[in-house]
Amino acid sequence: MKKHVISFMSLLIVLGAGALSVNAQSGYGIKANVPFDFNVGDKTFQAGKVTAHRRSLSGGEPLVITSSDCRTNAVQLSRNMQEGRRSDSAKLVFHRYGNRYYLAQVWMSGDVGIELPKSKSEQAFQREMRHLAKNSPEPERITVLATME
Repeated sequence: MKKHVISFMSLLIVLGAGALSVNAQSGYGIKANVPFDFNVGDKTFQAGKVTAHRRSLSGGEPLVITSSDCRTNAVQLSRNMQEGRRSDSAKLVFHRYGNRYYLAQVWMSGDVGIELPKSKSEQAFQREMRHLAKNSPEPERITVLATME
């Protein structure tokens, strides 16, 4: 009897792990090779390959960003882009202030743009830059092309 219970429990664990794996892979995502270190919220990502994934394209879903080695991840609330802003390809858009980069937008396809809110560190850095240079320009926008996952 004990042997059957252990076999049954093992089967449930295998089936559960399979269901989680399928669930984790469903959704929409892109991959990109980012050539510079960048920030998402309070996380710093090293230059290299990253993925950005969202379970659905409807608004209000969190966006998950993960480094290829899975050592760094960030979950960010996000919102769909306003009408009139379109892209022809999947890409990541960063705000650049000097040598600091902040992920600002993720474009999954031609008509699905996702905007991330400015983090507290980006807002603080932006205020500091404005204070140092009275008429500091808006951040430079840097685009990194991506592929659909």
